[in-house]
Amino acid sequence: MTIADRWLLPDGMDEVLPPQANRMEELRRALLDLYHRWGYDQVMPPTAEFLDSLLTGTGSDLALQTFKLTDQLTGRMMGISADVTPQVARMDAHSLSARARCGSATALTCCAPRPISTRAAAARCR
Repeated sequence: MTIADRWLLPDGMDEVLPPQANRMEELRRALLDLYHRWGYDQVMPPTAEFLDSLLTGTGSDLALQTFKLTDQLTGRMMGISADVTPQVARMDAHSLSARARCGSATALTCCAPRPISTRAAAARCR
């Protein structure tokens, strides 16, 4: 294997360099500031979760798009989901349920990068 081969990224992975990285960060900050002004609360779901909680409920539709790995401490399967919506819904239902809502809707936003995609490998296999 040559040094150039070692520097290749797997399918579905990209590095973002200046000035594009700077522009993406500016846009991310502008959007989060806008959502804050509109009354949204920001949450930060974890990058990886155990599969049994990650794929519960509506998250089960994302099973094929979830990058799976093994927790080295417990041996349990974990996943990095392609969509944070089920994670945010879980956070709202369980972690934020203690907050007094007084009948109002919850407005949440997050800006969680999802660097891994399983679609490139699936498309290659067809």
